[in-house]
Order: sequence, then structure tokens, then C-alpha cells
Amino acid sequence: MNDLKCIVCGQPLYPTDHDNFEITYHCSSPQARFWDFDRGTREQDISKEHWDKSRLEVYIKKTVV
Repeated sequence: MNDLKCIVCGQPLYPTDHDNFEITYHCSSPQARFWDFDRGTREQDISKEHWDKSRLEVYIKKTVV
């Protein structure tokens, strides 16, 4: 269960990228899906801002055994 929430709208976050010791999360709401809006419009700008503000990077500590 994902308890991570968007700071803009409170919707769940989902992982959009991961590396060895880092996971990036973004908002899952339709309002944050900037690629669904017409390019160059004010609506897309608002949506992209939502997407950017919702970004959360989680760093995973590597344990040496």
C-alpha cells in the first residue's frame, strides 16, 4: 500500500523513475498529467507545475553486510 501523498492535492504518488539507491515519485491525479493537455497552453503549464511540485525523491540506504 502506498501511503505517499501529493503535497498539492493529496492524491497518491507513484514511482516514475528509479536508480540504484533512489526512487522518484510523482502525483497520480489527472490534474498532474501535463502530457494530456495541449502543448503550450496555460492548462498544461498549471499541470506541469503540479507535476513538478509533487516530486518526491526517496533515497535508499545501502547496507553493507
